[in-house]
Amino acid sequence: MTPASSLEVTRLSEEDYGAWDDFVAAQARTGSIYSTARYLDILSRATDGTFSIAAIRDGDGFVAGMGLYQCRLHGHDVITRRMLLHYNGIVLKDDLLSLEGSPSKRLAALDAFCTFLGRQPTAAVILNCRDAGQDFRPFLDRGWQVKPSYTIVVPTADSAQLWQRLDHNVKRLVRRAEAAGCTVEPDNDFDALYRGHEEVHKRKGAPLYLSRATFQRYVEELVTARLGVIFTARLASGAPAAAQLVLLGQHRCSHTTCAGSHEAHLATGAAYLLRWRTFVALGAMGYAANDLTNATRGPVTRFKEQFGGTLTMNMALRSKARASFRFAERWTRWYIALRKKHRMRVQTAR
Repeated sequence: MTPASSLEVTRLSEEDYGAWDDFVAAQARTGSIYSTARYLDILSRATDGTFSIAAIRDGDGFVAGMGLYQCRLHGHDVITRRMLLHYNGIVLKDDLLSLEGSPSKRLAALDAFCTFLGRQPTAAVILNCRDAGQDFRPFLDRGWQVKPSYTIVVPTADSAQLWQRLDHNVKRLVRRAEAAGCTVEPDNDFDALYRGHEEVHKRKGAPLYLSRATFQRYVEELVTARLGVIFTARLASGAPAAAQLVLLGQHRCSHTTCAGSHEAHLATGAAYLLRWRTFVALGAMGYAANDLTNATRGPVTRFKEQFGGTLTMNMALRSKARASFRFAERWTRWYIALRKKHRMRVQTAR
């Protein structure tokens, strides 16, 4: 057993990636597909980013670790999260998170990661950690910004029990869609997903995650690796009405990472049927929960809140950033706000 005081963070070689992914899958509270080498490899190739895995070993096993996704942001090299990478925080062994665990080893592991991240030659480190019930004191002690972030997690193991938790409006719209002959299948129809994704972008100003060609390559690699699946809701005519991409993997919590719908078919209830049938399918596949990814206040979150899930707090961490990076961030926010205001003026004038 390694003394807590001598825990050290090292970067893993590719031959260790399989063992690392198994470790991540076994950590119920902090693990997720986003931290696995298999997923980060696919994402990095789609986004021109790079990744590595940093971990702390204790004997033959891991105590903690994290997937480090690095990219250019505002003209600087940054370790960060992004669209399609919702969580990128430290994965800590479950038994160290409880009060019955070893507090000295937990704090030593977190201290080691704080030191390791502080030595990285990047302009900033921006993390979103799954499960806010961790010990973030080492980060606070080093002047990191720490603030809560939220998501909604839907239990999928028992579909009968979940049906009872659904909002009455969801049940009504699910029945409407079923009566109209709508169906939902895991058909991996990328065209249906992306066209719906584009429509939401045009209708609500939601960001496009990737260019069409790049997004298609990313999705195809996920599907081939059995790390993702597209569920599509169709009208009785066979026309797609809504679609969503769900990330799978070994962890018992799946993640809905992208969804799209067609405005012409919103009144059919197909989008509600899509969510419901997807939850049922995920439960049958052995997944205990589905993370709906993000719950900032607004109409999209109000839609998600109707599906019987639990509002779950995570934690966003941010290191002290270089002054040049902070300036570039502020300038970018100002520019985006100015463009949004101009767009609204043009639409009002029309």
